[in-house]
Amino acid sequence: EKEDHITQLNTASDESRTAIGDLEIQLAKNREEMVKVEASSADNAGSLERIQSELAELRSQYESKANALEDLVVEVAKYESDNVRLSQLLKEKEDHITQLNASSDESRATIGDLEIQ
Repeated sequence: EKEDHITQLNTASDESRTAIGDLEIQLAKNREEMVKVEASSADNAGSLERIQSELAELRSQYESKANALEDLVVEVAKYESDNVRLSQLLKEKEDHITQLNASSDESRATIGDLEIQ
């Protein structure tokens, strides 16, 4: 009876050792997986930092271009205003030339009339 009990204890002990071995193998696999996850997490953090840096650079470029565009809008508005002013001056000069031509024509007619008399 004691021998049966010892055999049972030895069998249970062997089964426990086998279970412990299986658990140690599983633990090693879990550790490997954890190392992989940590490495992947570090890679992802690095990627995120690179993406954030690139995004900051793109924002800076956008702001710079937006400011340049605003400057161009102001410059175009100035040129348009100058163009309107110059068009008005041109119109005034054309009107003055038309008046001078009319006056010149009247003077010629008067001179012609005087020469005939």
